[in-house]
Amino acid sequence: MRIKVRDLMSRQVPTIHPAATVADAIEKSFELETTRLYVTADKDRLVGIVPDYELLKSHVSGQASQASVESIMTRDVCVVSPDEPVMSVVPRFRSAHCSAVAVIDGDRLLGELTRRDVLWVSMTFERIQSNRDADDPAYVGPHDAGDPRDPAHELTAPNFLGLRRSYAARTSSGRG
Repeated sequence: MRIKVRDLMSRQVPTIHPAATVADAIEKSFELETTRLYVTADKDRLVGIVPDYELLKSHVSGQASQASVESIMTRDVCVVSPDEPVMSVVPRFRSAHCSAVAVIDGDRLLGELTRRDVLWVSMTFERIQSNRDADDPAYVGPHDAGDPRDPAHELTAPNFLGLRRSYAARTSSGRG
């Protein structure tokens, strides 16, 4: 089974309403320790994104208390379907301005997938493959998730999510 975006995405995404003030957005970005806020209207409908550099520009210009989020948001949001394979998203991250993609169903925001998430899954597969190769130096492939000798075959979405939670626990406790 190949890992899909829905298996890896964060469901807890930082959002703000378009009518909120930029000052509110700045406070929320600090409170949530995030560099971006997804702008959502009724029923989680994604309408834009506010990156931290737009918040900074608005603050420096003295407009933060008066301007609405809608007036500074970017409507061109990098998006992905929840059913896409995780590794198919990599080309979208080649652009320096796209460090995360919004996971949407229609225009409804479901979650977010970051470059860091994709890097982590890629490194995890490499480590599993490296361990597999060390255990059986004669094994050379094929590297196909359908081959039971391939580590990716054993890495089902539930098993992978268990690994991810374990990794998150280690890194948040300072042991990662």
